[in-house]
Amino acid sequence: MAKKNLKYQSPGINEETRFEKLHTVNFENSQEASRLIAREICDLVKSKQEKNKSCVIGFATGSSPSIVYQEIIKIHKNESLSFKNVIAFNLDEYYGIKKDDINSYHHFMNENLFDHIDIPKENINIPSGEIDQKEIKKFCSLYEKEIEKCGGIDIQLLGIGRTGHIGFNEPGGTGDDFSQYSGFEGGEGGYSKIRFTMKKDDEYVLTGLFDGVNAPFLYRKGTLIAAVGEGGWGGHHGRGGAGGGVKTDGEDGQGRHAGVGGRRYLPGNLPSDSGTFGTRTSLDGDTPDGKSSGNAGGKTIPCARGVYWRNQGKAPCEDLGTIKFRTPDGTEISNTASISRGYKSGYNIIQTGGTRGGSDGGNGGNGVTGGEAGTSGGGGGGSGYHDGSITEVFTRHGGSTGKARINIKLSTGNFFIDDE
Repeated sequence: MAKKNLKYQSPGINEETRFEKLHTVNFENSQEASRLIAREICDLVKSKQEKNKSCVIGFATGSSPSIVYQEIIKIHKNESLSFKNVIAFNLDEYYGIKKDDINSYHHFMNENLFDHIDIPKENINIPSGEIDQKEIKKFCSLYEKEIEKCGGIDIQLLGIGRTGHIGFNEPGGTGDDFSQYSGFEGGEGGYSKIRFTMKKDDEYVLTGLFDGVNAPFLYRKGTLIAAVGEGGWGGHHGRGGAGGGVKTDGEDGQGRHAGVGGRRYLPGNLPSDSGTFGTRTSLDGDTPDGKSSGNAGGKTIPCARGVYWRNQGKAPCEDLGTIKFRTPDGTEISNTASISRGYKSGYNIIQTGGTRGGSDGGNGGNGVTGGEAGTSGGGGGGSGYHDGSITEVFTRHGGSTGKARINIKLSTGNFFIDDE
């Protein structure tokens, strides 16, 4: 096999690259690519040193660049390559997070690279997550000017995720496009990053990651602690509204006779009196719950209350003690762990989106409150929610494409599920 190199070639100049718009080099594995990228960066640092010039590098975080950083540290130690001429500019930082927080990008970069090379601390630039919200635009403008003052970025490192997203574009639950004939696309699913402490031997249940819901609902024992809304479906005359992140409304659909997005509830304020299934589902609520009518969306309940446990006299939010998991009909699953549980499977009202019926509109997205369906335009997005027990790192309308999913990163060690 021919040795790979990163030397620039014009894209599309031969049969193999005819559809490419950017110069692309493919590798068999990330280790091979990381070694070559690290060498490219270090060679640039060295060549700049020989000319007595600074080397301005754009850095990123996540699991993709981590191996590159390991290789850079090896070169620094094994070849005595100095990084004193490097000026670093990081791509981003979580808003509202302190730089000494173990989940911050300040912490990540120090732990994975800066603490292991001889880059001067005054040459490290990482956006602050602690500035006043009113100052964000000004701060970003000054950050850009600082880059320009240093002569611009000489080389930029970015991570690429399993879905092909580059930088900070994460996947999630998108509403379906209108496909009977010409129409509009579904709204993006909501997106959030949250932090919370998982207690040992306590039950955590994640549901909603299937076609009938396409919106993640996370429970601690029997209590809903966080949810993100599905995007509304596209209609003939308008796109679907975006789903809401935690504590965010669903966006209204677009176009004529579009659906209204699901309303948000502030942390801890989700009513416990009753829930309502949306009209998209064939499921009906048991008393005191109900079902919406027409094209309206419904509303979930704060605690799951399966029929089996209700017949045992258990309240919806009540703990069940240290037991094995039971199915909706009460069958004990013998190969599950005996832990402190409270989730009552079989009834949680997470199918909350409204239906377009026989119209050419788009269905409403599922969420804590479901989006209203459009009767010609797009359906409204479902809303998100959290109960106040988690920490919001980032939340927004939309931002997620594809099927709903959850990306997990443990705050200790080097274990990742999916990419940042």
